[in-house]
Amino acid sequence: MLIRTFTAPTVAGALKQVKKEMGGQAMILKTRRCPGDEALRTGDRFEVIACVDNNIVREKGLHRRPETITPHENVSPKSRLGRADDGDNDLPGNDMASVKIHRLLNRILHRERSPEIYADLPPDARAVFLNLVDADVPFEIAGRLGREIAHGVMSGGDLETLSLDIVENEISSLTGNVRGLRGGMKLAFVGPGGAGKTSVMGKIAARIVTEFGQKIKLNTLDKMKITARRELSAYSDLLRVPLVDSENDSEIPDDDAIVMIDTPSIGKNRDSNAELSEKLAALAVDMTFMVFSAGMRSSDLIDLIPELENLRPDYLIATHLDQSPRWGGLPTMAEYLEKPLVFVTDAPAGVGRLKEPQPRLIAEHLLYGEVREND
Repeated sequence: MLIRTFTAPTVAGALKQVKKEMGGQAMILKTRRCPGDEALRTGDRFEVIACVDNNIVREKGLHRRPETITPHENVSPKSRLGRADDGDNDLPGNDMASVKIHRLLNRILHRERSPEIYADLPPDARAVFLNLVDADVPFEIAGRLGREIAHGVMSGGDLETLSLDIVENEISSLTGNVRGLRGGMKLAFVGPGGAGKTSVMGKIAARIVTEFGQKIKLNTLDKMKITARRELSAYSDLLRVPLVDSENDSEIPDDDAIVMIDTPSIGKNRDSNAELSEKLAALAVDMTFMVFSAGMRSSDLIDLIPELENLRPDYLIATHLDQSPRWGGLPTMAEYLEKPLVFVTDAPAGVGRLKEPQPRLIAEHLLYGEVREND
């Protein structure tokens, strides 16, 4: 008997390693959560102990030819808010041993994906909960919405109608509009690398100039990204607005133009983040927009929240909506930061139109992974 231990940030990740290294006939002996280390700033990890018969190892050559699986294999498929099933009909062949292993993997996945709230939910509400978790909505948010939906169903409400209305109301409470924008203000755009800060800033600049006729200036603090100034220069030329490159407030002409400030990426480097915060304070920034990609996992976005403490964003903008099937990061950032989501956009480049968030559309995407054609 070959026994191995696998660890990963999620149970699903550990199970993928099991399948890859030991094949589909591996048996799971034990799973457990390993607490993170606050001193080392590491999050919780999951440990999975698996075994496989030596005859299978020799027969399949698993140590030499590991199998691969698709990203969502062994996860209960998303239903149209129906009861979650084990997906046994999708199993290749009729091998009962494989069926048992598949069911066992599903049970482990569902147990770790759903904390104690899972057991308290009726079957239909569980399906909603699992759909939300699959959309990368954190357990606590998905659990709260699941309980609210379950209460409505027990009171005689229709599951699908209730689910859409409740999730839509949740998203509506997390969205908003930019308020108090006026000439002479300084707006900063912060966020992780690759989120599209420069593109978003250019889109907002174009909107201010073309729709409101307001004068603007573009400024960049990003000395790390090679193309940052070149990209801003393109917007400067297109909109015929000045481009400055200053970290000093006194060097920016004082008039009624709105100054829009591009910034370097924020990450785990606290010294760099603190330096950026000091620069924005020196520039006397009036309003800060946090730009993040819908393609980032909610857990990674949550990890960024301590780094945003000194930057104090006022509004949120989500990008790359067309490049991610999971939009759980949208309610995650709005709820955890307690700041409204004011804009969303699809394409990362300048061609994607900046739009106000539509709660109904976001709710449908979170619940179904798609938007219904008849809406």
